[in-house]
Amino acid sequence: MIEKRYLYKRHNVYWVRVRVPNNLRSIIGKTGLNKNLYTIKLSEANIRKHKVVAELKQIINLAKRKLDGTLDSLSKEDQLREVAIEFRPSSEDDLKNLAVFGDNRNFLKA
Repeated sequence: MIEKRYLYKRHNVYWVRVRVPNNLRSIIGKTGLNKNLYTIKLSEANIRKHKVVAELKQIINLAKRKLDGTLDSLSKEDQLREVAIEFRPSSEDDLKNLAVFGDNRNFLKA
């Protein structure tokens, strides 16, 4: 039997959802973090989900560190690394979207 933990279907496509703990919802601003896996196959979703779940849990851990103040005790370099991890594109599709957005930004300046 294939495991479906963290997975749900939306419009016949698999998504990952990681619940945000109650005490961190004010920092993150959501009850859960969701990410599209861009697949309709459960077996493929199970392969892709591990990386995405790890990324979403990193965001939650960053919020946890902000809440308890341990993020402030980090050096500036480590703080920047933590923030960069939070905003890093997680897939090739995100990178493509970023490139398209960059082109639109130059268009809007004209």
